[in-house]
Amino acid sequence: MGDNTPPDELNELQPGAFYGFPYFGGRVRLRGFEAAAPPAPQTPPAYEFQAHVAALGVHFYRGAMFPQLQGEALVAEHGSWNRSTPVGYQVVRLRVGSSRSGNGLRFLSGVGRPVDVKELPDGSIVVSDDAGGRIWRISR
Repeated sequence: MGDNTPPDELNELQPGAFYGFPYFGGRVRLRGFEAAAPPAPQTPPAYEFQAHVAALGVHFYRGAMFPQLQGEALVAEHGSWNRSTPVGYQVVRLRVGSSRSGNGLRFLSGVGRPVDVKELPDGSIVVSDDAGGRIWRISR
């Protein structure tokens, strides 16, 4: 659908909610469904990422090692493969509810193609990279 459509999205799941697909990608009407009537009102995404960042793993940080991250989502942006200018290839942090669009704040880059983010019992963070076949550990 192009370099900038549709945005990747993070949805807050609610019982019975309709998130829009295939009528919407994020809050954007998708090609072929511009005039079609959705079956229910759309529940908009909690957050919209740039198109094609391939937001994969999401972890809500609860640890003590990085107090500034408390309650924030760490999102692995695996990265684009079919966009004229590559995007993603990083881990971003975002506070859901404070902003509904953008790319989040860069937390970690230079780790290949991040797939998932997890927190260890000591509060350190691990990120898997399927391009380099590595697990990265972030600690103080």
